[in-house]
Amino acid sequence: MIQDRPFTADNGSGERTLIYQAGGMMMNAGMLGDHILVNGVELPGLKVDSRQYRFKLFNGSNARTYDFALADGAIFRVIGTDGGLLNAPVQSDHIMLGAGERAEIVVDFSNYAVGDNVMLVSRAFNAGGMMGGGTLPNGAAFNVMRFEITTQVADDVTLYTSLPANADINTRLTALDATVTRSFVMSMGMGMQFFINGKVFDMNRVDEVVASGATEIWEISNTSAMAHPFHAHAIQWQILSRNSVPASGVDLGWKDTVLVQPNEVVQFIGRFDPVINIGKYMYHCHILEHEEAGMMGIFEVQ
Repeated sequence: MIQDRPFTADNGSGERTLIYQAGGMMMNAGMLGDHILVNGVELPGLKVDSRQYRFKLFNGSNARTYDFALADGAIFRVIGTDGGLLNAPVQSDHIMLGAGERAEIVVDFSNYAVGDNVMLVSRAFNAGGMMGGGTLPNGAAFNVMRFEITTQVADDVTLYTSLPANADINTRLTALDATVTRSFVMSMGMGMQFFINGKVFDMNRVDEVVASGATEIWEISNTSAMAHPFHAHAIQWQILSRNSVPASGVDLGWKDTVLVQPNEVVQFIGRFDPVINIGKYMYHCHILEHEEAGMMGIFEVQ
C-alpha cells in the first residue's frame, strides 16, 4: 500500500507528527504529502531472490496519482486489476494508478545479478492544471522502494498464459447487453467546488435508481483540468472504451475505480447482481477531498 503523507520535522524524540491541511498541502488538487510510504515505511528495501515475484499495488493516497515503473525501464507483467486477474498477462514498463486503484504485477528479477539494486519509482507525468502545492506536486518523479537482489536461485514460477475459457473475465459484456445508459459529468468550480452532473452530494437525495439484475453502461466525462478516479460501490465494471477507442490491454480487467483524464470520456458496463446489490450505494471521485466537498452521489438498486 503506497501513500504520500506530510509530517512535521523530528522534534528530537525520533517521532514526526502527521500534518493535514497545512501550508498549501490541501488545495483543489487534494492533500499531497512529501513523504512516500510503502506499508507505512518510507523508502523501504526488500531483499529478493533472482526469480519472479508477484506484487499487489494499492494506491492508498488521498489524492496522488502514481505512474509506477522500474527505474531501469525493465518490462514487467500486469496480471490483475481492481477486481481480479486479467485473462492474460499484459507486458508493460509502467502502470498508472489513481487514488483507490489497484493492480497486480509480476516482476522477474532473474536478469539481475546478486548485489544489484533496482528501484520502484513513480515516473514524471503531466498532471494538468491542478498539480497541487508543496515540495512534491502531483506528477513529480520520485523513488518508492528498493529491491535488493541477494540470492541466485532457479526460478520455479510458471506464469499463466491465459485463464480458462469459462473464467468470468472472459464473458465480455457489450453495448447490446445494456438496457440503460447513464451519463455522469465530473466538473470543478471555484473555491473547492466539485460536482457530478452539476450537483453536490446530498445524503438525503437518491440520484440514480437502478433495476436489480440490470446491465447498464455508465459514461463518465471529465470536464475539469485534472484527472479524477471515478469509483462506484458494490459492482465491478468492464471498460468498453476511452474517447470511443475500444478497451485493450490492462483496461480489459475488472474495475471498480477508473481514472478519467481531463476531457476524457470513459464508458464502462456492468451487471447489478440481484443477489447482492439491493440497497443504496455511493459513486464518487476517489480523491478524498473532492468527494468530501461534494463530488459524490447515491444510487439505489431496487
